[in-house]
Amino acid sequence: MCSANQQYSWATGSLLHWAKESLESKGIDSPRLTAEILLSHALGCSRVQLQTRHDQAVAADETKTFLAGLERRLQHEPLQHIIGEAEFMGLSFHVDGRVLVPRPETEVLVEEVLRIAQTQPRERRITVLDVGTGSGNIAVAIAKVLKQSQIFALEIDPAALKVTEMNVRRHAVSHQVTAMQRDIFQPLESLEAQSFDFVVANPPYVSSEEFLLLPPEVGKYEPRIATCDEGDGLKFFPRLADVGSLLLRPGGWIVVETAYNQRDAVTEMFFSRGYESVKAVKDYSGNQRVVEARKRP
Repeated sequence: MCSANQQYSWATGSLLHWAKESLESKGIDSPRLTAEILLSHALGCSRVQLQTRHDQAVAADETKTFLAGLERRLQHEPLQHIIGEAEFMGLSFHVDGRVLVPRPETEVLVEEVLRIAQTQPRERRITVLDVGTGSGNIAVAIAKVLKQSQIFALEIDPAALKVTEMNVRRHAVSHQVTAMQRDIFQPLESLEAQSFDFVVANPPYVSSEEFLLLPPEVGKYEPRIATCDEGDGLKFFPRLADVGSLLLRPGGWIVVETAYNQRDAVTEMFFSRGYESVKAVKDYSGNQRVVEARKRP
């Protein structure tokens, strides 16, 4: 538990220093940055503004808010859940315990969709099926760049879907993004009238065995349904390939995020189902993270 006296009038700099040491003692990554983000959130200011008030006293109510957030982080709750915000593709998304925190490696998936879309005739509307949308980060990011796109964002969890809808409204893309509660393993008759240019997904790809080894930030605080497939980690990819075969237009693309060690298995699944131009793309850490494949024309 945090032991700072909330009745004591802390100066900003002193409070940051004490919080940094507390976070370090618990092995929390980036303790100084974490302390600054938590305090700037409690004070309603930017991290840059913190530097201008280094010797200013922090009000009692602001100290209380800061310490409550710090205590949550010391318990390994994700920082983004505590402040209710996460950045993805330069956009800010609301996140909480109902959804996964968007990861930088998922930006590679969006970048690949945008790259391929640039090869399409500009006057033609781009249609996208986003499977397991969660916070809606993929769907919204694509919509903000591809102004003529129409995106169907599917999510099985009704609680997560509320976050999707919140972020769709937040970024004013309701005219482009339609959020729908759907189980990808059930028939998708309502979508069969569509002909999609892209099927995209960041599916649960952690096996049940690997899930036990995840850090508490993920295993304890993020939704298991969005992380673990309760099997070998590959459960969703054959189904996604089948959905692509059914709903993609000829020449359309499926683009999925995978675990660092799943490239060979996933590419083989797409090859065996008749896709062409199958390849893996590295993330910013050099892992083969995204697999893309084209439905034969």
